[in-house]
Amino acid sequence: MEFKQLKLFVAVAEERNFTRAAQRSNLTQPSLTQRIHGLEEDLGVTLFHRTTRGAELTEAGQSLLEDARHVLNYVDQSVRRARQAGGIDDTTLRVAWEFTEYGNVPPMPQVFRRLGEIHSRVVSETRELPGTAQVQALLRGEVDVGFMCESFVEEPLGWWPLLTETFQVVLPERHPLAALPEVPLAALASEAFLLHRADLGGKESGSLTDQCQRAGFKPRVVYQGLQLHPIFGMIAAGRGVGLLRSAVLAMHRPAGVIYRPLAGEPLRWTLGLTWRLESPPPIARVMLAAAQAVVPQPLPPP
Repeated sequence: MEFKQLKLFVAVAEERNFTRAAQRSNLTQPSLTQRIHGLEEDLGVTLFHRTTRGAELTEAGQSLLEDARHVLNYVDQSVRRARQAGGIDDTTLRVAWEFTEYGNVPPMPQVFRRLGEIHSRVVSETRELPGTAQVQALLRGEVDVGFMCESFVEEPLGWWPLLTETFQVVLPERHPLAALPEVPLAALASEAFLLHRADLGGKESGSLTDQCQRAGFKPRVVYQGLQLHPIFGMIAAGRGVGLLRSAVLAMHRPAGVIYRPLAGEPLRWTLGLTWRLESPPPIARVMLAAAQAVVPQPLPPP
């Protein structure tokens, strides 16, 4: 019987459902089921009654659940004491985001779920900072880790890419370009732009400003903000168009606007975990371990 099997057993017992337990454990359902079967074979008893509504503990399962929780709690306390002895703050991870809504975009929820499994008592303190301010906060030690776009990352920072996505055009629903299945970037040359604050600037050649210049124009930006709802409202009112990130747009369906992909080569952005390379706080290394457990290999460049 392995420690991981006990954690999976407790997950199924608490969720009373193999599918939800698999999602909670970041496994496929067949993999989870196989591991529970292995535990049952090791013990020589049946732990769950499978029903149409989920899974119910048998008498043997009820007996194991109480002891399993004691074992897991003991191990958790032992790990916490070891981390405290090694200088890790056992309670607080100071996190900076360019835009806190990125925390809802996969694989970010899975990363924080994994962090909780590695370090169950951690509490995240969240700040929303634009890229340049986030870099300075990291270097001054005001935050432990950050989530920012690659265009703002500087040499004193570590970088682990987690998500590469594209931009989409956001148009008033009656805009003439709305009839196109894809919109050429050059077709936006005469438009006023309403943008999220994180989407202009940065030093890389693939920045939004640089891409517009390659298409033959400099974007005329009439509004930059941190919140999406005012941007959507102004676009719906016909005050301009947007170039916004598709992963975030997927979570919004505002009235009066439509989304269209850009024609030709996609305009991409990459979001990743950043931390201070020189004397990083120990809790930052724990966060990196969680990120690498979910995304084991850095994403290839866009």
